[in-house]
Amino acid sequence: MKKSIAGLMKEPGAREGFEFVMEDMPADEEYRILDPPRVSGEVVNAGNHLAVSAVVLTRIEGVCARCLDPVVYPMRIEFEDMFIRQGGAETESGESEFYPLTEDWLDLGQCAWEHIVSALPMQLLCAEDCPGLCPHCGADLKKGPCGCRVRETDPRLAVLARLGSEFV
Repeated sequence: MKKSIAGLMKEPGAREGFEFVMEDMPADEEYRILDPPRVSGEVVNAGNHLAVSAVVLTRIEGVCARCLDPVVYPMRIEFEDMFIRQGGAETESGESEFYPLTEDWLDLGQCAWEHIVSALPMQLLCAEDCPGLCPHCGADLKKGPCGCRVRETDPRLAVLARLGSEFV
């Protein structure tokens, strides 16, 4: 969603609210967006820059990284961005603190999408303590132990295991 800022740029202190639903979402391999993201917030002319503050609400679906069960993950993302017409201030690390303003509009949809992507979890879990699947038989360990009696020794420690059995 693109928002015209021509009127905002003329008056320091001016505020304009916005609200929209992101309908056309890029496809993702790992996650499916269940609810189109709802974005609401405001743009403020802070004199030398425009400040955007917004909230994004959506739900995504993926699979648990441990047991492969489907997981629905609600997301609430709050963000603040700043846009400046010329250049931009830089932090000590050399990164820009501002987005450059090159047009008389802001692409708030792109801005929101960047925050959605950065807020996606590295891996979804159905529960923090999900035991996952047995690495030997593939049984779902949430349903109980699988019965596998595999005792593996780290190959780097096999020498120590042999030494221990010689002295017993």
